[in-house]
Amino acid sequence: MGGPIQPWTVSTLSAGLDPVWVTYGAAGNLVYVLNYDSDNLTVLHDGAYYATVAVGTHPDFATYDGANGLLYVLNWGNLTVNSTVSVVRSTTVVATVPVGTGARTAVVDGRNGFVYVVNSASQNVSVLNGTSIVDTLGVGNEPLDVVYDPSNGLVYVTNLTDVFIFDGTTPVGSLTVGDRLDATLCDPANGFVYVASALTNEVAILNGTDLLTTVRVGLDPEAIVYSSDDRLVDVVDTNSGAVSVLQNETVLTNVSAGVQPAAAAYDAGNGFVYVVDPYSGFVSVLSGTSAVAEFLLGGGPSAVGYDPSDGRVYIADSTSNGVSVLNSTDLIALEEVGLPNLTPWGATIGNVTNRSAGDTVTFLESPGTYGYNLTRVPGFTANWSGRITEPGGSDVHALVGFRPFEYRITFVEQGLPVGTRWTVQVGSVVNSSTSNRTGVAEPNGTYPYTIAPLHGFTATWSGQLAVRGQPVIVNVTFRLALFPVTFFEIGLGAGTTWSIGIGSTGRSSNSITLEIDEPNGSYLYSITPIPGYSTTWSGRLSVTGGGVTETVPFTRLFYPVTFRETGLPAGTPWTVVAAGMTNRSASESIGFRLPNGSVPYTVLAVPGFLTDGSGKVEIQGTSVGVTVPFASFVWSVTIQEVGLAPSSDWTASLGATTGSSPGGAAIRFLVPNGTYALDFGPIPGFRTPATMSITVAGNPVNRTVVFAPASKSGTTGWSSTWFGVSVADWVGVALLGAVVGILIGIGSGLRRKHVRSLDPDARPDGDPRDPKEGAA
Repeated sequence: MGGPIQPWTVSTLSAGLDPVWVTYGAAGNLVYVLNYDSDNLTVLHDGAYYATVAVGTHPDFATYDGANGLLYVLNWGNLTVNSTVSVVRSTTVVATVPVGTGARTAVVDGRNGFVYVVNSASQNVSVLNGTSIVDTLGVGNEPLDVVYDPSNGLVYVTNLTDVFIFDGTTPVGSLTVGDRLDATLCDPANGFVYVASALTNEVAILNGTDLLTTVRVGLDPEAIVYSSDDRLVDVVDTNSGAVSVLQNETVLTNVSAGVQPAAAAYDAGNGFVYVVDPYSGFVSVLSGTSAVAEFLLGGGPSAVGYDPSDGRVYIADSTSNGVSVLNSTDLIALEEVGLPNLTPWGATIGNVTNRSAGDTVTFLESPGTYGYNLTRVPGFTANWSGRITEPGGSDVHALVGFRPFEYRITFVEQGLPVGTRWTVQVGSVVNSSTSNRTGVAEPNGTYPYTIAPLHGFTATWSGQLAVRGQPVIVNVTFRLALFPVTFFEIGLGAGTTWSIGIGSTGRSSNSITLEIDEPNGSYLYSITPIPGYSTTWSGRLSVTGGGVTETVPFTRLFYPVTFRETGLPAGTPWTVVAAGMTNRSASESIGFRLPNGSVPYTVLAVPGFLTDGSGKVEIQGTSVGVTVPFASFVWSVTIQEVGLAPSSDWTASLGATTGSSPGGAAIRFLVPNGTYALDFGPIPGFRTPATMSITVAGNPVNRTVVFAPASKSGTTGWSSTWFGVSVADWVGVALLGAVVGILIGIGSGLRRKHVRSLDPDARPDGDPRDPKEGAA
């Protein structure tokens, strides 16, 4: 590191609205503060206000070209105003140059004098020479930063993931190195280019157009600064609250720096690096790989710059719209002893409070005697206040001592019966108690603890506790140890839901197992009755430090189911199939024993009879009766006469049914299977045919009857007799027989030839049954 420690005091100057950038311009030794919301520059000289310069809309970044003495101010613009570059000489705007949209950052190429303006929204780079645009370069998706390497004359432009490399305006290479490449820096001593990747928490190190390596840093690296005296690269890790210190390709250390540091600047006069934290208001001062001071500036310090002409450091504050100027003064250093390494502590002198995670807290004060107060450090005690004298002209160092403080650790139990002894061990200290509290005293630190196991109870038996400057209470909850009580059912149908209650707990299951967790003890259990099954519905079991298994055998119940037929002739056999069983009977009833449920059944066909054939019987814990009605088939019996005069009316009776035939047509009966007597009504002048028997057995029946003329009283003829019959009568019978024979022959031929004329309803496919025969 370069020169000696240079103390400072702080003075505050007013700036415009929302100052966001501080830069130095060698021409006139001026410091420029960019005021984003007031669209102007506050110009400072020798630590005092100098001028205000109006520029474009929302100035956000500036870079100085020492070769031509011009300051290039990037005006971001807004949704309606595009970005511009205000070119300022001293305090005069000499040109306004329109560029792309979203002008974000810029760099001067010291070899050719070009200014490279990165336009993040229009995804390009505007190249200026003096006050004119000479080229526009495409650089991919959302360019973010740009850096110039004086060792090789190359310009490096980063976007979200890639680095584009230019020689002048000529592309010479590109590399993919990370994600959201927010910040870049060139180490002029070795020519390395450092590219911070905010989303991967890495820094890619380039040499020329090659990627040398990638190193891991803290969370969300957003700014990089170079210390020329010790050739260190400081990477500001915003979300780690730290700075990663690199040398060449190696991370040397990480130094705490506020809460969310966002910007940094190097003071070449004393070799310090100033890191500002807009979130906490802290400024951290680094020297080499150590933090030498940290003080609360307050507000929202957003940018920091160094003026080599007067050795001052300027810090813009976007919250107070001011600029803090760090001026030289003497240093008071309070050095602690007794705290663990990296323990944060602090002190207050006047209204300034400085903090450190190292050994020293420093103050910059003019000569005088000052009272100080130490901030409380959890877990330690000290002389919290004192006095110190700064004589002037030299630094003052004072030791402050810290001693560990012990805090009470109290364990509070719940769940144990009153008077139960329980034991706690913290570190090597063991305490027991029969009350609900016990404890130990320990200084700050992290301690393992254990609870001695108790039979029949469960708890979190071990853990860790942290003492952080205040008493600690650890709640210990004891619960009765639960053991599985598993019931296994045997005999239920698959998927049947069954339930058990034990103590105050009930469970249901539709699998073969059911589990209830219970502590030690004796328990009465009950099983919810299931229709259609029997078992021992209650019992008692004991839990004694382990699981219990209980088998529940279910027996299926069967109920009488009686099928009763109607419609069959007595003694007719019939059959029913139900639940895989086939029962047959010639009586009116068939019996089964069936379980609960909806049981399908089938009634087998009985020749000559109709029935529904199948169905379901619903059984719900009681006997059931099922009626099976049978209905007979009917068949046609057709009686055709021969011998009557045409159109003669005649009648016939088949069993109890009488039919007539007007005009001499055939008489037809529809009857079920059986044997019937066929009788005929008298017809004057004709003999009535004798009664005959007709049997119907599953097919239609056709019969022909012959009517013969009766003998006439007083007819002249042979008076002699033959076998008691007159010769005339025998002649008549013979003649009649001949006629009848001829007619029967003719009728038979006609019947065979014109069968449908005798049975007009007969089916054409040869089925002899009457189409109406299916009716009962």
